[in-house]
Order: sequence, then structure tokens, then C-alpha cells
Amino acid sequence: MRGKRMNIHASKILFLFFFTAVLAILVLGISTDSYAKKKTDADDPGKTATALVDLNSADQKTLESLPGIGKSTAKAIIAGRPYKSIDDLKSVKGMSDKKINAIRDKVTIGAAAATAAPAAIPKAAGISGKTATALVDLNSADQKTLESLPGIGKSTAKGIIAGRPYKSIDDLKSVKGMSDKKINAIRDKVTIGAAAATAAPAAIPKAAGIPEKATSAEKAVTEKTGQTKAKLSPGQIVNINTASKEELEALPGIGPTKAQAIMDGRPYNTTEDIMKVKGIKQKTFDKIKDMITVR
Repeated sequence: MRGKRMNIHASKILFLFFFTAVLAILVLGISTDSYAKKKTDADDPGKTATALVDLNSADQKTLESLPGIGKSTAKAIIAGRPYKSIDDLKSVKGMSDKKINAIRDKVTIGAAAATAAPAAIPKAAGISGKTATALVDLNSADQKTLESLPGIGKSTAKGIIAGRPYKSIDDLKSVKGMSDKKINAIRDKVTIGAAAATAAPAAIPKAAGIPEKATSAEKAVTEKTGQTKAKLSPGQIVNINTASKEELEALPGIGPTKAQAIMDGRPYNTTEDIMKVKGIKQKTFDKIKDMITVR
């Protein structure tokens, strides 16, 4: 009987030992898994800031991967750079508070935003708070660059080029399709290059007299204004797509009214297109065809 009790006691001890060993193994396994998970999380690049989209440097495709950001909005975000904070996106067309909050934890502001802004160009230069390199020159930018401005399409860009030179941004009002709203939308993105500062040819004093071969229309202008028409230099060619009003008036048979009509009819694909302007027929064209160009 006593031997039987000892056997039972030994069995209990063995069971407890076995149970303790199993428990220890389970605890050790859980701890190992936890450690491995922590290590994986620490090593996973997806958990670091590199997974965030930099609003100041991300390309269009990357921006489109953000929730609620389509092609046009991505382009607008790129056009509005640089940003100093995520809330600056409020200035981007189509970026509501809801959209901004939806991407807030998925984006970041790159180092470019922290870089000190270049010194502003003196007010005398006609530009305030902008660097010259960031602005589009209305007098020299090519068509593709003009099309990058908000609201400027292919035909409007061509119209801007045809209407050169400009002396102020508000001169864009003479360009077809350029409303006050569009002009204000690009006002802080454009500048007027040095070409606008070129002085128009000085008027010939009355004392110089009227040229012998001046037309009756030219003589009438002379008598009314007290000035003779400016004359073209020998071999000078006038680009009817870009010439100023004064340069157009220097052409034989072209007075102020016709010069303005030529400017209003731009752009021209061929020199013959000038005959579409009211008052310019074959006879006038024959006089000026060797003095004009469209390129």
C-alpha cells in the first residue's frame, strides 16, 4: 500500500515537471516570435518616412497613386510647388479639406521647402517676391512653356506669341481668349522681358517734310499729327505676327487703323493672309509683300 502511494506521488511530480517544461517552451516560442516581429518592423522600409510621398519632388505618376488625386490634380500640385506645409494644398484647384485630410498621413514636405527663398528681385525691376527663373517671360517663352501656365491652351499660347511684344501683363487683354480671370490666375507666374522696354522708333520731326512718294493717306496722317511716318530701313522685314503698331505703320499704305486691324487679325500662316484684313487688297499687298514675313 505504501509502495502504491509512492508511485502515485512520483507520477504527480513527473506530470508537473512535464507540464512546466511544455509551458516554458510555449512562453519561449511566443517571446521569440515577438522579438522577430519587432525586428522585422524595425527593418521594414515601408514603416519609415521613405514611404511618404514628397509633395515637392514626387512625379505625376506617384502623386496620382494618392487617394482622390487624378491626372489634372496631380499636374496642378506640381505647378503649385514649392510647398511649405501640407495645408498649402488648399491653393490647388480641386484640393478640398476632405482630400487633404485623406492624404495627410501619406505625404511629406521635402527639404526644398525648408530652403531659404532667394532674395526678392527689387521692386524697380517690376517683380515682387519672385525669382526671375521661376517666372515665364511673356516676350520670349516658347509655346510649350506658355501652355504650362494655368488656363493657357494651344490656341491661346499661339495668340500670346502673335501679340508680342508686351509692355505690361495687362496687355494680354488684347489677346483673344484672355479674360481678366485668366490674367489674374497667371499674374504671379509671368514676367515681361527686356524686349518690352525697347523704345519705338522716334517720330520724324515735321521739319523733315513729307516724303515725295508718300500716299495721300500718309500725307493726311502727317498733316493731322504733325509727324511723318517712320520709314523702314533698307532690307528691313516686318513680321506681321509680332511687329508693333509703329512698325506696321511704317509699311507703305498702312496707317494706324489698318495697323491695328492687322494686329487684331493675328496669327497669320502666310503673308497672303494679310489680305483678309479689311482695307488691304491685292494692290496694297503688292506694295508690301517683299517687306513682310510671318516668321
